[in-house]
Amino acid sequence: MAANLQQPDNAVIVYPLKQELRKIMTSVLRRIIQAGGARVAVKAAKSIPVIGTAVAIGLIGYEVKKKGLIKGVVNTALDATPFVGAAKNAIELVTGDWLADKPGLEIQMVNARGNRWK
Repeated sequence: MAANLQQPDNAVIVYPLKQELRKIMTSVLRRIIQAGGARVAVKAAKSIPVIGTAVAIGLIGYEVKKKGLIKGVVNTALDATPFVGAAKNAIELVTGDWLADKPGLEIQMVNARGNRWK
């Protein structure tokens, strides 16, 4: 009965080959995932200027209401231009608005609960 429980000679060879194949496949799968992640990151980085332009154009009505027609359109055009708008906004964080708002205009903002703030 003990003779029937012995493993065949080829079983010892197959198991290390199976382990080696699993290591290779894991390595290949990891490389595929990394390449896919890099591709997604590159595509996302390329789409950021387009998204910024869409947001700037979407806010043109607010800018015109706040700054007036000419200043609002100029401000939106600068913001919508890729990289120029980012540089302008970075500088405005330190220096303040380049194009001033209309004098005496108070724009009230409303949050989701209906509460107003300036």
